[in-house]
Amino acid sequence: MRNISVAMRSSSLISAVLALLLASCSSLKDNNEPPSGLQCGTVVNGGGDAQSLMGALMNAKAGSCVLLVTQTYSGNFSVPAGVTLASAQGSRAIITGIDPNSPAIEFLAGGPGSGVSNLDVNGS
Repeated sequence: MRNISVAMRSSSLISAVLALLLASCSSLKDNNEPPSGLQCGTVVNGGGDAQSLMGALMNAKAGSCVLLVTQTYSGNFSVPAGVTLASAQGSRAIITGIDPNSPAIEFLAGGPGSGVSNLDVNGS
């Protein structure tokens, strides 16, 4: 009887771990899908904080969409030419500028235009 009880607990634990893994995989997938109607050549995950976002923007190439999760990103960010900064499908990011002498989002010149989609911008 004791072996059956241990086996049932092990089975429950394995089921719980699998459910957690599946849930985290689906949320990762959702956070890498652009919002409806936005065309992206390449999707870049913008991460969950300002430092990750800055790194993603620095490495993004023209035609890319840098996608954000529902989070507040505090900083002043430069979007390269041809790159779109957007909230992922089902998310709504907030960009809050911290330097009052600079725009919260600056678009760098030197190629086709950049853009923002499906996010809120506060501050400078």
